Amino acid sequence: MSRHGPRGIYRQIAGLIKAEVVEGRLQPGELLPSEIELARMHGVSRMTVRSALTLLRDEGIIYTVRAEGSYVGPREAPKVRPQRKYDLIAGDIMDRIRAAHFPPGTALPPEIRLAAEYGVARDTIRAAIALLRHHGWVHTIPARATYVIAYVTPTAHPQADRGGPAHIVPLPRARDMIS
Repeated sequence: MSRHGPRGIYRQIAGLIKAEVVEGRLQPGELLPSEIELARMHGVSRMTVRSALTLLRDEGIIYTVRAEGSYVGPREAPKVRPQRKYDLIAGDIMDRIRAAHFPPGTALPPEIRLAAEYGVARDTIRAAIALLRHHGWVHTIPARATYVIAYVTPTAHPQADRGGPAHIVPLPRARDMIS
């Protein structure tokens, strides 16, 4: 990228992103890196990146959703988002529950220990636990702990591994988990 060329830097950045779209390295519906990440990648200011994105938006190559970011167009294309850390952590904890590492009725490790284990902030662990709670895997008793309340085990039914019938282990009552 030439800082002294006849084209503005923002036009050069827009051209690079456009080339990635044309060559198929960026697919319709794919989320572009954030303005800050693009600025860091190209060694320019956020305003320069913003000008490049505006140019691409004006050309209909990308579209922007407030509080989400910019996506490769067209707008009708399904959005392709990377999985969030808390989704991955919740999935891992579900796997550990299924493997009976955390059997029903037992408390999950404290947030601070999980945060250290996964190398993330406590808020990320809280989001993972909220997701587990939403899907009925755990129950939190405030100022106590978060307890495993269920896990799903496949039955001998041939459809079980393909989302068919499964056996749900009985849920302990919250009052039984309080000593």
